[in-house]
Order: sequence, then structure tokens, then C-alpha cells
Amino acid sequence: MKFFIKILFTVLIVFFAGPYLPFWSIALFIMLLNTFIETKILISILSGLLGWGLCWFFVAQSLAVGDSMLIHEKVSEIFNSIPM
Repeated sequence: MKFFIKILFTVLIVFFAGPYLPFWSIALFIMLLNTFIETKILISILSGLLGWGLCWFFVAQSLAVGDSMLIHEKVSEIFNSIPM
């Protein structure tokens, strides 16, 4: 249960503080979160990585869907033009 709580708090920290703070300060906030909610070291690392990754994924997906997948089309054109 602590694992999911840590992931939720990590997503909230990254989502709300991400646009205003550099990435290393967000990592410090996540480290502080892991000191207050004590679990094993592997669980702490995984919760931080999964929380940060999930937040990044959902923000990127919402931007891509809102942009009608324009970025995906341009990247696929670039990779299709590379001779193999």
C-alpha cells in the first residue's frame, strides 16, 4: 500500500512542480518523500521511477493527442527517410 501511495505522491510532485523547478530539485523532493514514508530501498527507487515515468508518459500522451499526433507523424517520416 505504501508503494502506491509513494507513486501517487511522486506523480503529484512531478506534475505540479515540474514546470517550475529543475529536475534535480524534484528528485530531492522525491527523496524527502521516501524518507518520510519508509520502505525498503528497492521499493523507494521503483516508486520514484514509476511515478516520474507515469507522469511523463501521461503528459506526453495528452500533448500528442491534443496535437492530433503531429509529432508522431513527423518522427515516423524522419525514420522512414533513413536508408538502411
